[in-house]
Amino acid sequence: MAPMLNEWNAHKTDLLRFYDTEADVYVANRPWMLTWVFTRMTRILLTLLKSVLANGHARVLNVGCGPGQLERSLVLLHNGSQSNNALFVSLDLSPNMARTTKFHTPYIEAVVADAESLPFRPSSFDAVISSRAIKFFRLHRFLDYVKGVLREGGLLLIIFDCGDAFWVKLLERVGMLIDVGIYSRTLDTKELVSLLDNSGFDVLTSYPVTSLPLSIFSYVPRSLYSLLRCIDVPRLVGPRLNIVLSVRRRDRGVPLSQHPIHSRNSKGGF
Repeated sequence: MAPMLNEWNAHKTDLLRFYDTEADVYVANRPWMLTWVFTRMTRILLTLLKSVLANGHARVLNVGCGPGQLERSLVLLHNGSQSNNALFVSLDLSPNMARTTKFHTPYIEAVVADAESLPFRPSSFDAVISSRAIKFFRLHRFLDYVKGVLREGGLLLIIFDCGDAFWVKLLERVGMLIDVGIYSRTLDTKELVSLLDNSGFDVLTSYPVTSLPLSIFSYVPRSLYSLLRCIDVPRLVGPRLNIVLSVRRRDRGVPLSQHPIHSRNSKGGF
């Protein structure tokens, strides 16, 4: 369960203080972002966003953007330098994170705001992304705001540290919690799918990114990264990092089965 209101306010204060001090060294302290895991995640996202980016005036929001590494990678992969086909908006609670994003990627709009109170007009985005940040949000509030700012039929892509990997389930069974954020245990994919469905989103598919604990890259020498890659089989042992793709439910109009990317992403699954 998420914390009560007083605990939540204290949590946000601590979160803001921590990430404000981390902004300049964020990527250096998270070496997984320099490995095949981050590249794989970015390429999957780009594939899933293809139909959105084909729109010459697409608007994409990243909630909990950190230093903007994900947006920079998406833009570079999409168009070689910067995207002429989409406006990327990066949002973070930390002013220093937003400032770092804007400094390194001046063509991206950076906004300082709370994920649970998104300061945008209704239906102003074609896609919303959140990468490894939902463990810090009260999900019902976050999803309510996302539904408001996302147009009907728009995409929501959530990358999260999930509890599907067998080693996560094993550790939690014996009382060891792994990077759960504000929650008392790790959310698994089926639980997230249920939350999305109850919040007005139709889930299209999910894509496993890695079965490895991302913190392992901080302790294992780089010379052994190739070995880690060989044993990284998320479809076999369950994903630790998963991408869930959903679409804002239409009140009327095109059936879900006719959504432009629904039929092309049949390799995913829950």
